[in-house]
Amino acid sequence: MIPEIMIKDVNSAYKHTMYVIESLKKQGVDVLVQQPRVIRESENPEELDIVKEYNKTDRLHWSDWRNVQFKVKNQEEAEKVSFSRRYLGINGCSFDTGAGSGSMDWEIDWSFKFTGVQENKEREEFDITMQNFILNGSFYPLTPTRYDTTLHTNLHYRILCNRLD
Repeated sequence: MIPEIMIKDVNSAYKHTMYVIESLKKQGVDVLVQQPRVIRESENPEELDIVKEYNKTDRLHWSDWRNVQFKVKNQEEAEKVSFSRRYLGINGCSFDTGAGSGSMDWEIDWSFKFTGVQENKEREEFDITMQNFILNGSFYPLTPTRYDTTLHTNLHYRILCNRLD
């Protein structure tokens, strides 16, 4: 179950992101989490230009940087990872991502930041999508609206996890 937490800064955003990654592991998604190679291979990471540039209070400390690789085995796992990424994004957790050849990557590194949580059109559209999911067991809307699985509350995320577990 997702803890009720208030994401208010980069550190709480990081903790929540790592919790979501752990939740995906528990749901059976193959996840590899490791420090970025540039940090692992450096004798003195604090002297790296990238660390110096992003060593700010509103950014994640370099010792917490992680490369996260999801080796997805099927469409359902890919949807869980994508859904989780959108959930984090709508809650203000911003970071670089990538994908290719059966894997999806999240770069929880210098690019990670907390952007704040804002009400927007995407949230309104998600409510319609979520209602369809709850009523019909499908993300695909019965009415012609844009397909969007962006999550914005812990309640919706719990509904998804309980439904997909």
